[in-house]
Amino acid sequence: MQMTMPMMGEIDTSIVDAPRDLVALCRTKADAYRLTMNLARVRRQDRDWAELLGLKAPHLSQILNPQLKMPKYMPPEAESALIRIAGNTAPTQWTNMHAKNELVHQKTTEALKAELRAQLAELEALERTA
Repeated sequence: MQMTMPMMGEIDTSIVDAPRDLVALCRTKADAYRLTMNLARVRRQDRDWAELLGLKAPHLSQILNPQLKMPKYMPPEAESALIRIAGNTAPTQWTNMHAKNELVHQKTTEALKAELRAQLAELEALERTA
């Protein structure tokens, strides 16, 4: 007698934005790739990511560690696959935020202070209404 196993649930294929504040902390696109991998629905080792992206493990290592003597770049097809498999858009968010000078390392100390003052004012306003 053969029994059928019920499905545990549907596979999640959605692609969502990564938390904006985490993307803003990425100094390089390689950092955004690593963030994408860390936020993925399934935890994987770098060698497994490389295989899924159609890359050799040393090539992915050079992409993720651009400070090495010979940095490599993520092929567009591999970047799309990374976003699809991980389920978040941190690399494309990083590119957009970089173009708009919205990354933390791009801001001056005065700009950061102004943002913090604005956040403090919002919190104080909430406190007064509570």
